[in-house]
Amino acid sequence: MPYIPPEVVVRAREMDLLTYLRTYEPQELVHFGGNTYCTREHDSLKISNGKWCWFSRGIGGYSALDYLIKVKEMPFTQAVETIMGNLSAAPPAFVPAPKAPKEKVLLLPQANRCATHAVEYLHRRGIGYELIDFCIQTGRLYESYPYHNVVFVGMDEAGSGALQGHALAEYFWETDHGTDIRYLLFQGMPGQENTDARSGTAVQSLLDDGFCPIAAADYQVCGFSRERARQAMAALLEQGVDFDCVICDNDEMALGVIEALEAAGWDPGAAPIVSVDHTAEGAAALESGKLYMTVDQNPEAQARAAVAAAVNLARGRAYDDGLRELLGNDCTDPEQPFVLRVPVEAVTA
Repeated sequence: MPYIPPEVVVRAREMDLLTYLRTYEPQELVHFGGNTYCTREHDSLKISNGKWCWFSRGIGGYSALDYLIKVKEMPFTQAVETIMGNLSAAPPAFVPAPKAPKEKVLLLPQANRCATHAVEYLHRRGIGYELIDFCIQTGRLYESYPYHNVVFVGMDEAGSGALQGHALAEYFWETDHGTDIRYLLFQGMPGQENTDARSGTAVQSLLDDGFCPIAAADYQVCGFSRERARQAMAALLEQGVDFDCVICDNDEMALGVIEALEAAGWDPGAAPIVSVDHTAEGAAALESGKLYMTVDQNPEAQARAAVAAAVNLARGRAYDDGLRELLGNDCTDPEQPFVLRVPVEAVTA
């Protein structure tokens, strides 16, 4: 094997993957969103904040050298020579980091005390009480005040997942954990927008915050069911799967995970469990320390914005007329007409 001086290896390791692809293989680089990129060959390989992680394989690294060795399967000497040869031919140009978006704050409106009118109306239309109650408990359905209209609420799924990931990052920084994070992910229904958005951004946010998330097991598809999540977690515990945290797409699955841990004699608070919905039972789990964090979707705020937009359309005005003053200038997206962004909120004990 040819000898490569140590100082040459050190210089080759200084090249990060984003700079390498941007300079020498731009056709392979795909902008995923924000400051995150993936490769055209492997869409599950994400690059962000000086790190890269190939989620489908559970491997990652910092440098272009790691990428050439682990992903392209180049021999070490060939990888070093490739980088140094490119450096000699065309030094990379500096690219400034993107600016972080400004946060928007929304004052929440007052909600109706109960949803009696909405429940009875929907039941008369043939919808079962159990489904109606689930929608109310998870913030998907809302009764407005004072007109008692039934409002179906949309949710910022990507924002919810990002809050989960950032909460886990704060936990692991505070506990002085290493950068490799072995996570378990409990999904609702893959292929649905809410499931994919929550799951993807939760893991991506860990990567953005400087960690290398690695799937400790296959994603557990549980259809938002507590019982299915309980059974799946029990099976993972029996297999001896090692994990650092658990990410759940809703409170019901998180509660199922907690039940499985307790049945096996584990302390649910020993590894952080994060979720979405902030139901009454989820809030109780937070207070007891069994659930580390959940996301409140702010259904009241979403309902108020949705009703205001509907009134605008009914009166022949632009759907977002007056709503920028309420939600901020970034509440709309030209590429997604009739979509209003309302901030969600992380909730911890």
